[in-house]
Amino acid sequence: MEEFRKTADKPGICVELCPISNKLLHLCRNIKEHPYPALLAAGIPCTVSPDNPNLFSNSMSHEFYQIMVGAPTISVHSWKQLALWSIEYSCLDEKEKKEAKTYFMRAWGEFCKYVVSEFDGLFESWENEDGIEMCEINEKCIQ
Repeated sequence: MEEFRKTADKPGICVELCPISNKLLHLCRNIKEHPYPALLAAGIPCTVSPDNPNLFSNSMSHEFYQIMVGAPTISVHSWKQLALWSIEYSCLDEKEKKEAKTYFMRAWGEFCKYVVSEFDGLFESWENEDGIEMCEINEKCIQ
């Protein structure tokens, strides 16, 4: 897998993830057995794609949803990285990639602010012994 990783002297090879078609074509029994969490954990660049949406009746939203719920290790940071790799490994020229990344980062910031403003009360946060901010659902808010 080393040849897939991006390094300072090579661009890496991006893997296109199509979890719904992979499941429907029996390349994995269900989304929880798809190898994408291991690829992301290994730092292998990946993008998400609806493989033949007319045949499989899927969309980008559905593909991302499957990735979101398919593995407990996938987080909001994973979603952001997938989106950034989608821009980086696209066929856009460098100027268009820069514009797309600027647009995405602005939209991402707005999304994060919205989530915090709407749902902050649902979470409790604290610093662990290493000084890292931790967060969990505030059980009092969901009862």
